[in-house]
Amino acid sequence: MLFRGSVIRDIISGVVFFFLDNRLCTFSKLAFNAYRNIISKVSENHCNFCGNRKANRFCPALTRLICSRCCGRNRQKSIDCPDNCNFLIVSRRQALKKLVNFQGDGEFEVAQFEVLHNLRLGLIKSRERARFTLTVEEVLSAINNAVETLRIRFSGLLYDFRSPNPNVQQTTEAILEIVQGHEKGDRGLKKVELSDILRCLQYIKRQIGAFQERGADFWGVIGDCVGRHFLAANLNLINNTTKI
Repeated sequence: MLFRGSVIRDIISGVVFFFLDNRLCTFSKLAFNAYRNIISKVSENHCNFCGNRKANRFCPALTRLICSRCCGRNRQKSIDCPDNCNFLIVSRRQALKKLVNFQGDGEFEVAQFEVLHNLRLGLIKSRERARFTLTVEEVLSAINNAVETLRIRFSGLLYDFRSPNPNVQQTTEAILEIVQGHEKGDRGLKKVELSDILRCLQYIKRQIGAFQERGADFWGVIGDCVGRHFLAANLNLINNTTKI
């Protein structure tokens, strides 16, 4: 018992002197820093978004390593992905392949990639402005109004089809703004003939009908197909994405 007591006293004394002695305190700080570095190195192997799974890819938006699951689930949602992210480009290519299954045409998608991308992005932005209340039926009404307005303008007359529904009207105006940009080649947008733009609008309208028939998620699919910015004619991203 005395031996055990002396051992305990020695341990307690050692702990006290450990914290009182300056040199030992210095050693304690060095040990703590070394421990922190070890923990930091270990944490580098874990996803910097969820902190649970192993990180296996670099996220240019977060400038950190994350796991593929967090990348896929939060892409363009919680994570503001740049349009030139390789993982985003691959994801968009896969989404475009899925989109073609809804009465699509791969060759037409490639030929009119910029126009289709910008029109779809315009619909996404219109839905965001409407606080996500914009329905697919309202999109169809907006496309119809835009198409009729453009046909009348093409005949030389000036008349805009207007809707009392604010969602339909603001979406129609957004579509017409994108059409005008491509028709005139404004803001670096690819200059396209009005007849081809009208074909793109009818193409999107046909695809929306296919989504409705199958009860599929139109917003989810086109949201995965587009970037956050309108495509200009000179972006290298076009060449990287149009391999459908």
